[in-house]
Amino acid sequence: VIQRQTLIQRWALLLEVEAKRQNHMEESLQEQEKVLTEQQEESLAEKSHVDQGEKELRKRVKMLEKEKERMMQMAKELQATRDAVLEAESEHTAATEKAADELAHREAKILDQENDLQRKLEKISANEAKLGQSEAASAEEQKRLTDQEDQLKEAQRQCKHLQAELEEREAKTLKA
Repeated sequence: VIQRQTLIQRWALLLEVEAKRQNHMEESLQEQEKVLTEQQEESLAEKSHVDQGEKELRKRVKMLEKEKERMMQMAKELQATRDAVLEAESEHTAATEKAADELAHREAKILDQENDLQRKLEKISANEAKLGQSEAASAEEQKRLTDQEDQLKEAQRQCKHLQAELEEREAKTLKA
């Protein structure tokens, strides 16, 4: 009878230990489920953030494409201006040699601007390719693109200024 009671007590103790172990496992599983749920929520929030970043990058790419088209048009206009300057330069006589020298100087500046513009356009094209490969680019990439856009605007402003100066010189040269 004592052995039976001892066995019953041992079984009861084993059952109690097993119940505690089961409770502990259930609590652990619930905690893991809670952590997984939190991770899933964080992942969804991060995906939403990435999707928003992709939308912004696509907008930026479209803006850069438009800016590239404007820069290419400006490059064509600058080329036409350069051609006109070369034609006017060939028609000048010895009396207008000084003005022709100034035009040549302006032409060199325009060529430098065209080269800078072409390099910037190539950089934009390279950046567009990179953006196409990695739409989930970081905010640092966005800042770099913004800086590049500002440089292009500054180059455009300088080109317009130089073009205006060139047209003014050309008008003076043609009057002479």
